[in-house]
Amino acid sequence: MLEGSDVVVSAVAPDGRLAGFTRAISDGVYHAKIFDVIVAPEWQGRGVGAELMRRAHRHPALASCRRIELVCLEELIPFYEALGYAAEERRVLAKRLDA
Repeated sequence: MLEGSDVVVSAVAPDGRLAGFTRAISDGVYHAKIFDVIVAPEWQGRGVGAELMRRAHRHPALASCRRIELVCLEELIPFYEALGYAAEERRVLAKRLDA
């Protein structure tokens, strides 16, 4: 998973444990997709997720992209909207290759 990602950003707590993590893939020009924005429960509400997103956006692999997408749970939409994302209605298709 990490090897195939263009961007990997993590937040480490003072005790050395992982506080948060995100990753993204990108074509470096037009399109990027952010995956796995995860913040440990004890670090939620402290700005860790927003900082992970800011750092991912500034990464050279994403900084020049014209469109960045992510998929999230419905209850997280307000968090991402506050970061400038807009919910769109469209179909998402997937094919499981391990089935």
